[in-house]
Amino acid sequence: MTACNSVVATSRLANAFNEGVLDSTADPAYDRGKRATDTVMWRMRDELGSGYFGQGAKDAQVVKWLAALDKHAAAFIRDAVATSVADVTPTDDSCADDSGTPQKQVSASQQKIQRFLEREVPDVAPPTAALCTLGDPSQPNVAAIEQLSDYVRFSVALSQAGGDAAALVDEGFAPIDEATAGASAAFEHTADYLVNRNWRRQWDHHVAGLVVKGGAATGMFSAGVVWVALNILRECTRAHLCDPATTGFSMASGTSTGATIVAASDIFDTALRAGDDTAREKAISDYLHWYSCSSMNDLYCVRNHPAFNLARGAGGKPDEVQDSMLDFDGLASKIEDNYHCSEMGNGMELILNTVDFRTGRLYSLSDQDPATLLAPWDVAKAVVSSAALPFIVRPTYHLPVDPMKGAGNFAYLDGGIRSELPLLALVRRGVERLLVVSSGASVTGDEGAIPNALGMATRYIDISTGGVTESEIDHAKSRAVASRLAEYELCTAMLRHDRSCKNGSTAPRLCVGKCDPEALCAGDFAHACDRDTKRKTMRDDEWVVDQTFRMTSVWRNEDRVAGLPGYSFKPTEQRRLILAGAEAARSQCAHIASTLGIDVGTGPKQVPLDTLYAWCTPNLPSVNDQCTPEELAHLDKPASDCSNDDGPQPRASTHSEVQCARRSR
Repeated sequence: MTACNSVVATSRLANAFNEGVLDSTADPAYDRGKRATDTVMWRMRDELGSGYFGQGAKDAQVVKWLAALDKHAAAFIRDAVATSVADVTPTDDSCADDSGTPQKQVSASQQKIQRFLEREVPDVAPPTAALCTLGDPSQPNVAAIEQLSDYVRFSVALSQAGGDAAALVDEGFAPIDEATAGASAAFEHTADYLVNRNWRRQWDHHVAGLVVKGGAATGMFSAGVVWVALNILRECTRAHLCDPATTGFSMASGTSTGATIVAASDIFDTALRAGDDTAREKAISDYLHWYSCSSMNDLYCVRNHPAFNLARGAGGKPDEVQDSMLDFDGLASKIEDNYHCSEMGNGMELILNTVDFRTGRLYSLSDQDPATLLAPWDVAKAVVSSAALPFIVRPTYHLPVDPMKGAGNFAYLDGGIRSELPLLALVRRGVERLLVVSSGASVTGDEGAIPNALGMATRYIDISTGGVTESEIDHAKSRAVASRLAEYELCTAMLRHDRSCKNGSTAPRLCVGKCDPEALCAGDFAHACDRDTKRKTMRDDEWVVDQTFRMTSVWRNEDRVAGLPGYSFKPTEQRRLILAGAEAARSQCAHIASTLGIDVGTGPKQVPLDTLYAWCTPNLPSVNDQCTPEELAHLDKPASDCSNDDGPQPRASTHSEVQCARRSR
């Protein structure tokens, strides 16, 4: 016993820590130059891939702008990093607005981008036609307003992307040549991505998005919340009060169990938009079936080997080295059986968040992005990777975003390590109305006295993931506010400059007639050409942001609704959490409907309040009514041992590895 104690003495562990046993080392297979190029590309892509009117077609305006910029990537990077913000010359005030009203100024970095575009890429330009007619009532020039809105949003995104690239160059992470290559790749790949988007900004309704947090088995709470939201869509469509072509979520982002929920929601979306009432009824029944009739042995199997295999080095025999305890083979099969190219081509963009443990990079994989997910099997692997807790579940070894080929296995795992509540993926894509669903509280939970070091390590994980959630909420809100205000300030500055510089000339002015620059620039397009001449005060920032960003959140009250440990999927407890989620959704019924663009009232195209609340109170069928006898017999059984150690594999009969058709440029 004394000998054993000396082997594992804490002094040895302390020495190992001081010798760097917990430190990561650079991947020798990942060339430093390629790493820098890839990082610049992904950082810029995150900024440029916002939501536009001009997307979803190879001849879309923003796609053309990106193609033009690709030819000037070197000039873009030089301009972004060679001149500091402090050196930017102030905007020429020879045409300054003489109204006497205090105006916010466009940032110096944004001015620099506008000058770059005018000098190097004149094809990226605002409209020249008037935004409103001179008649009474004044009518909006839809094409001109959409082009102006896209130009403003694209310019702000370009400024943010340039700032990200410049920061990487300034810190010495990316040399100029690698940054240029990264910028070129970002322009090219973002253009391909926007061509394949199946949604776009709309004139008459907001872009709605859904975000679902993880939570392992406790995620059944979130499944209940989303069930109510989907039922609202089904009932509203059945009542002919919602247009299935435009109703619903344009995008959905999930992590861990949330990834399975948004994938199931995407499958429902196909029936919502392309099916009839019967298809929608079946789709919502299938959604419930997923979460009511799946047990532990349906979702995963146990890699039952000696525990020492989990700690053996890579030099051991292949059958004696083990990187996890479970395989999500059943979950992969469920996705494979139900998710097809029809889902990749529907009107909802599915975004699955996962972390590659080799590069440390967080990926927000989109089923409408040909660079990230190509086939239904890629989606199945991405869902599994997002839901896989490190050490517990086998990593996904390969995805289309692998930074290198032939460099061994990668390790895509739980997206919650870096994005427990993946709001930012949707904020960056231009979401305007957002439903956030969480299986936990918005703040990190507390814990009793911690007795030992192992308990401290466990608590460290809780605090780390909880802290991620808190910071993500703040970051996403701040990012949305900053982006919307930057767009508003650039747009109003452009219209002020246009009015002042063209005053007294024969050149056509953009904002004429009853054009309301504040409404137009804030995204209140219904009133863009209906200016109230009696109003003298400027709208405040809160009003500006509210036009194109609003968030509704549903959280689990941890004091009232107990969660479940780990992957303990048990039918009675699953039903309890689904019902608790549905009840939480009912308390937010009107807000959820508003997020979905459903108008409540007594008008011909409005939903009466009592009808809406009936839609928010669907009946959850019993397990006996939902599940087959074979499924009922398995519900209470624990997970079985894996039949082999190959991990999830596609079945030839499903053709799930066949790439779906994509639009090309």
